[in-house]
Amino acid sequence: MNTLKDDWHVGQTVWAAQGTVGWRPASITHIGRKWIEVIFHSGKGSQGMREAEELRPRDPLMEGADKPEPLKEENNG
Repeated sequence: MNTLKDDWHVGQTVWAAQGTVGWRPASITHIGRKWIEVIFHSGKGSQGMREAEELRPRDPLMEGADKPEPLKEENNG
C-alpha cells in the first residue's frame, strides 16, 4: 500500500494503528513534516500522532467492516 503523506488530507477518516494490537478509528487533524496528528473517535477527544505507514483509509459507511487485520509483531530473533 502506498503510504505517502500526499495520500492523506485533514478531515479524512482513517484507521490508526494502536501499538501492535489493532486499529482505532480516527480523523486527521494536522499533517506535519514527520507525523500526522489524529483525534480518535472514542468519545473522549483523545489525540495522537502517527507516521503515514501507521494509517489506513476508513469508510465510515462500512461501520467497521473495513477494519484492517490486527498487527503482528515481527519476530527478529
